[in-house]
Amino acid sequence: MGNKRQFFISEDILYQGFAYPDSYKSFVKGELPVLDPWEYLWETNANPRYLGLKLHYPHRKLVPFACRGHTDDIACFDASELTNEPKVYVIHDFTPPGWEERGMLNNFNEWLDMAKREAQEWGT
Repeated sequence: MGNKRQFFISEDILYQGFAYPDSYKSFVKGELPVLDPWEYLWETNANPRYLGLKLHYPHRKLVPFACRGHTDDIACFDASELTNEPKVYVIHDFTPPGWEERGMLNNFNEWLDMAKREAQEWGT
């Protein structure tokens, strides 16, 4: 059946030239697994988180798609990298610029594998 929620930043505010990777677009069209402690960003929370990241880290081009519950960690595509599979950065929001980066993964599928391992550790 798939899911009916919108998991994309509004095109009118999205970085020009950025395109969501096919791996992500395919993933959000299907039945989404529970990935606790990660939560998907959708509709009402994606745009504000995107605008907040632009404000907090104007030197970076970040497109968020998930957040880690009970923390300020956000998984983001690197929109400065105009490729079919941009890197994913885990950003700890609200820290001073230069201290925000918690980790980097090569692409969405690598992030998804990491999130699934964390969910198993959490027992979901």
